[in-house]
Amino acid sequence: MGHLFNTADEAASDRMAFWLETVCEQILPVKIDPRSDARPRAAMATNRLGALRVRRVVGGDHVYERTEREVRLGDPDTVQIGMPRGGDSILVQDGREAVLSPGDMVIYDSARPFSLVMEERFEWQVMLLPKSKLRRSEAELRNLTAVPIRDGDGLTRVVHDFLSRLAVDANALERDATCEALGENAADLIATLVQSKFGAPWGGQ
Repeated sequence: MGHLFNTADEAASDRMAFWLETVCEQILPVKIDPRSDARPRAAMATNRLGALRVRRVVGGDHVYERTEREVRLGDPDTVQIGMPRGGDSILVQDGREAVLSPGDMVIYDSARPFSLVMEERFEWQVMLLPKSKLRRSEAELRNLTAVPIRDGDGLTRVVHDFLSRLAVDANALERDATCEALGENAADLIATLVQSKFGAPWGGQ
């Protein structure tokens, strides 16, 4: 069931270590440069809907960096769909830099290094999806990362609104008997959006 991790429950001197451990265990192993926020006020709500893991995160102006060392420490073999809800941010992966604002979406891959720079206090939703759900080769995945998907009309708006609502209602949905099927539906919607924005898989799947 859902869980809430909150640095407010820790002594101020322990908050950074607690936050690093939370991010590494609940999303994926990274390093954190706290910059001016070494005793952060940060929190993460976690839920699971079948194969889809949902994370709602608030925190400070940190830099999250996944180097080759962190990749070797643990690769959950996922793609992350980042959805900024508050604050500006920059994601760098595979030689590209995505400047992100609330309403955008972006994909990044657990298998390769990346940097995520939070320019100010932020709120993000992160969806973690097994890479197999996108039905893309590793070479194709390299073309999807760090490309902003802007909120707009049509399919992008439908997927963005659906995933946003899913995250808000995740606690209740997680207790529903249909939660696994709902997670599969979300995965299919994400795969459809990827095909709309980046074309069909090279193998024609």
